Amino acid sequence: MIHYDLLYDGPRLQWPGQGIFRASSGVPTRQSSALQCDPEGGPIPEGSYFVLLGEEPKIPIPTPDCQIAPAWKVQRIPWGAEAGACAPYWALWGQNRVRLTRVQSSPRRPCPTPRGGFYIHDSTKGYTHGCIEVEPRFFEVLRHVIGTMHSPHGRSRDRLYLWVKYLPGQTTNGGTYGVR
Repeated sequence: MIHYDLLYDGPRLQWPGQGIFRASSGVPTRQSSALQCDPEGGPIPEGSYFVLLGEEPKIPIPTPDCQIAPAWKVQRIPWGAEAGACAPYWALWGQNRVRLTRVQSSPRRPCPTPRGGFYIHDSTKGYTHGCIEVEPRFFEVLRHVIGTMHSPHGRSRDRLYLWVKYLPGQTTNGGTYGVR
């Protein structure tokens, strides 16, 4: 049985002992738990996921197509002059992200067509295309927890488990637009 560290319920990402953070998922016209299987921008589907703890050593560098290669751990995303011509595109991610990996032993997938490639990221645009956008303070707390894990008295875990569970008809807009 999995012990869940985090719960995403639509408008909040809850982390007992660490805080409750505003969070959103889905594009503006699809921010409802009823649309979680919508591949055109519905919120993240219900189920079990995990995030790897640790810092991604590779910081993205601007490329002609401005794509950011997948990363598995907590990653800092350059912005402003450091991002060069990619700044407007990378701003859609925010300044931090961490990959969500679906737990294979998760209960039945709620969607007939699997969806994936999701992240928790800290943009403040108020929507995503299926990821979880969380207020930036989450990454301050996450990095603090990672730092204490590598101290002499720290825990020896390499991941946190996330349970995504909605109430019927739950909004997935937690008011992240413009939050700093």
